[in-house]
Order: sequence, then structure tokens, then C-alpha cells
Amino acid sequence: IIRSVQQDVTELTQAHMHLSEAEREYRYLFERNPVPMWVFDPGTLRFLAANDAMLRHYGYRAEELLGRSILDIRPEPDRAQAEAAARAPEREGQQGGVWTHLRKDGTPLRMALFTREITFGEQPGRLVAAQAVTEREASEQRLRLVARATSDAIYDLDIPGDRLWWSDSFYATFGYRVEQIAPTLEAWEALIHPDDLARVNASLAAAIEDPAVDEWEEEYRFRRQDGDYATVIDRGFFVRDASGHAIRMVGGMLDESEKRRREADLRLLNRAVESVDSGVAIVDARAADMPVVYVNRAFEHLTGYSAADAIGRNCRFLQGGDRDQLGIESIRAAIAGRHEVRALLRNYRKDGSQFW
Repeated sequence: IIRSVQQDVTELTQAHMHLSEAEREYRYLFERNPVPMWVFDPGTLRFLAANDAMLRHYGYRAEELLGRSILDIRPEPDRAQAEAAARAPEREGQQGGVWTHLRKDGTPLRMALFTREITFGEQPGRLVAAQAVTEREASEQRLRLVARATSDAIYDLDIPGDRLWWSDSFYATFGYRVEQIAPTLEAWEALIHPDDLARVNASLAAAIEDPAVDEWEEEYRFRRQDGDYATVIDRGFFVRDASGHAIRMVGGMLDESEKRRREADLRLLNRAVESVDSGVAIVDARAADMPVVYVNRAFEHLTGYSAADAIGRNCRFLQGGDRDQLGIESIRAAIAGRHEVRALLRNYRKDGSQFW
């Protein structure tokens, strides 16, 4: 007598087939992924698998790496901290942390790590994806150095994230402390003069939305910490993704207020000098023969020489050959000692007539 039981295992068989197919697809994605990836045993810290990108990036062959500890790609001073992080339970807050790694030849790499607990070959494993940030960190360092070297208020705006970074020169220029200004676009807008805000916002929004625009510039009034408004020239450069969307803007704000005040003072000084009755000549004391660089109208009227006649020559041309004068010696002594002097000289006009 033969007794048999038949059970329909179609669904189970199909599930196994789908699982095997999914495993093959995941392995293909793992092995062909351009991002360096590896799997390690969180208990022993031994490498269980590594994809081609990881092997190329770190300079190993598979047989050299598999079975070794993940601490072997860490600098000696970092190994204790790396071991503690590797054995700790997975936590979202640790994702993207930047670590120093070593290639096989000992050269350092700066890598941002993203991890996930998985089951690998029926045992617990930790999957790691690594992103190289060496060049990014070098670029950020260059930006910080440029920001320190310039008087402009440098900024870096993450447009999708609405995060704004200011250089130290921003706080020095406008008198704020770091904690007084939130790192957001909204905080920047709050300091723009109300009469300028709508125009500036409209201009910036239009530039962000236009894929053909890679540079933006506006002049507006920006409030200092003491309540006064500085006139600034703001110029930013966009970084766009492949679709043309603006993802970042790096730029600088130049405070034009002090420059314009100096220019106004110079214009006022020039008008004052031009209006006096005394002849005025300015010479360049840094040049070898101390040439004249400016004369006013009274000088031209007094001497008969035009500005074109005088500029570029030493003032001795006014004495002609009459060089044996005590006043000339007192002027030389004053120049050598860098002090003021009052001297009486015989000078000669362009027509040869003498005047004191």
C-alpha cells in the first residue's frame, strides 16, 4: 500500500525564485556601483565583501582585503574611535560622518560614510557606502582662506536647504556677532532696507529661476548692528545641476559707504584747494626726484606755468639758476627730518620776472 500527500508549493517555489533573482540583482548593483561599498562583520570587524569601486579606490585586490580588519584602512590614532563606532548600534545621527582612511600605499582619504545593518550569508553584517570628500574639503578650505583674505563679506547659500554661511569678514564689516544672525535667507532679508527689499527679492528670484543666468548683482542698503544702513554691492554666482536648477550661490557683499564718503571728502577737499588764493603744489615724496603731481589754479596764475608745464618736474625749476639761498637748505633739512617748514625763497615766473 502506498500512501502519498501532495502539497501545492507553486507560490513557495515562485517566492524562492523571486528571492534568488532579487539577490542576484542586489549583488549586481553592489558589485557595479560606482560608489565604494563594502560589508563587514560587526563582531570581528573583518571585511566580508567589497565592490570593484572600493578595491580600485583603495588600491587593493579582493584577496588582499577580504578577511582583514576594517581598522587596517584607518590611521593608528583613529582606530580606537573607529572601532567604537563600528561596534555601536546603527544610528541615523551617525550617517554621513567624515573619517580619514588610508589607501594601500598609505596615502590618506577623507570619506563620508553611510552604513546599514544587513544579513549577509545568514549572518549579521554592516553595509558601508563611502563618498570621497577630499576635494570638497579642499575647496571649502580654499573658500575660507579667500574669505579671510578679502574685505568683502563672503557668503555661501544652499538654495534648496535655505542655509546661509557667512565669512568672518561679514561680522567684522557690519558689526554683528555670530549668534545675532541666523544662518538663513530670511535673516538676511530682515536686514535689507524696507524700501529696497521687494526689488532685491524680485531680482534674486528671477535670477534663480532662469537657467541661463549664472551671475547676479544688486545694490541695496543693508542694516549694520548700530542701526545705520550701509550701501552694498552684492554679487553672487550660481551653481546649477544638470537640469539647470540653482542649488547654490556663492558671492560677496562690498560695503561702498566708506568708499563713497572718502570720494565725497576728496571732492570737497579738491574744491577747497582750487578756491584758495595761495598757490598749492603737491609732490610725490616717494619718487627719486620728488616730481610735482598736482598744482591748483592759483599756482598757475602766480607762476605763469600751467599744470602741464609743472607736473612731473621738481619744484627747483622755479628757482632757475638762483640756487644759493638759505631757504632751500632749510627745506632740504625739513624733508630729511620729516617735519614742517616755513621758508622764504626767490622764485621766477615763466616770463622771467622775480617774486618772493
